[in-house]
Amino acid sequence: MNAKEQGECGDASRGQFNSRLGFVLAAAGSAVGLGNLWRFPYLTYKYGGAGADAGGAGTFVIVYLACIALVCLPLILAEILVGKRGRRNPVGSFNAIRPGTRWNIVGYLGIATGFLILSYYAVVAGWSIEYTYKSLVNEFAGFETAIPDEEAGQALAAEFISSHPGTDDAVALESARTAAGSPEAFNTRLLAKKAELHPQHLFSQFVANPVKQVGYFLAFMLLTVILVLGGVAGGIERGNKVMMPLLLLMLIVLAIRVLTLEGGGRIIGYLFKPSLSTLSWDLVLAAMGQAFFSLSVGMGALLTYGSYLGPKDRIETASAAIPAIDASVALLASIVVCGAIISFGLAMSGSGTGNVFTAIPVIFQSIPGGRWLVVLFYLLVTLAALTSTISLLEVVASYMIDERKMKRTRAVLLSAAAISAVGVICALSFNLLSGYTLFGMTFFDMLDYICSNIALPVGGILIAIFVGWVMRHEEKREELVCMNPIIYRVWNVLLKFLAPAAILAVLIGQFVFRS
Repeated sequence: MNAKEQGECGDASRGQFNSRLGFVLAAAGSAVGLGNLWRFPYLTYKYGGAGADAGGAGTFVIVYLACIALVCLPLILAEILVGKRGRRNPVGSFNAIRPGTRWNIVGYLGIATGFLILSYYAVVAGWSIEYTYKSLVNEFAGFETAIPDEEAGQALAAEFISSHPGTDDAVALESARTAAGSPEAFNTRLLAKKAELHPQHLFSQFVANPVKQVGYFLAFMLLTVILVLGGVAGGIERGNKVMMPLLLLMLIVLAIRVLTLEGGGRIIGYLFKPSLSTLSWDLVLAAMGQAFFSLSVGMGALLTYGSYLGPKDRIETASAAIPAIDASVALLASIVVCGAIISFGLAMSGSGTGNVFTAIPVIFQSIPGGRWLVVLFYLLVTLAALTSTISLLEVVASYMIDERKMKRTRAVLLSAAAISAVGVICALSFNLLSGYTLFGMTFFDMLDYICSNIALPVGGILIAIFVGWVMRHEEKREELVCMNPIIYRVWNVLLKFLAPAAILAVLIGQFVFRS
């Protein structure tokens, strides 16, 4: 029995996408996630010179788009091809294509990676539920009384010292008051500082609350389980057909509003203006890493979704649509996040994650209609996270369905229960277990490090080697029968040589060349 026949035997019980559009939206939803909304904007800000008056982020954006076209697109097509040909879960597909070999280890790696990523990703995803609620009840208001004058004054004094080194601590506040020019101007600055500090306090209090952290994590897992229980067509496809267009619509609305802010239009020039002065090996590595990690390559999600395609479904154009949608979301998110921060003269801090939950409320609360823009933004974050979590849970559940012969309900519930057990520990890493570290990392940070820095790159390299070097030309051509011969040869060369070399560079570079 060949791979196709083996897969067709299970089609009735496994499910199948009803349309190519449904597959594209589901696969794009798997790629689009929180990294698009916070990490990409942060990187454009960082490598653009950290400000609208700097060189510009065009160099980073161009390198990022080139990495998507030359490295990620070949890998996406390869991973979907394995799933479509094997017609099984990640382990089963490798077994079906190369039975009796050890290549199924790549499948096990993908399932383990998806399992672990979901266990900590859903913790952060749960924050979006809390922040949607906070925005609905307008909890970000009331900063005038929530933050004492003394605390805001101390923050202004600290800012004055940082810009005027050598200033004595005892006179810093008075110096800041004098520098403001008038009591009214100083009071305005004091009020603005309170508005900035209030969301930071709310965020710190939230992550320090173990009940809320675990509760929202489990709530997000429940949302994920409900959709995955619906099956491929009835749950995953139907859900993404609603969520993905809604996500794009909300992003467009927010981007348009940011562009209408005073100075908001500068973000277009900032994002797309190249500056050779910013080009560096560190920038190239960051662009390759972001392109690779944001597209769900190497965790089995695209392979699993590919296994739900019909024998006659074409995967060439569908594979190209996935990174196109993902990149569009990332660029729109940069317009929203970077454009808002730059237009208000604020600065991004840390790695970007906190800005989504601290800077955004400050910005949107201060513009007309801003309260509802905050609600819209956190609904957007929720949808982006949910489209990713359902794909991760489906990776694990598909293994239980195919290899362990479980019914979907039992497979999904058992998978979710095991993931939740690990996820609870991740949720407690921000509070009760924050003092327990290994190599200086909490349990949450350690899982993130292992998956992002080791498991995903290794999985991507192995998929490139398997499809590029192990699968025969005839096998690949059967699945890509409509692909132009010249394009096929270019794809094969990129997959064999450039893709694994680029991922290996990211894998090594993050340890050797990290700035």
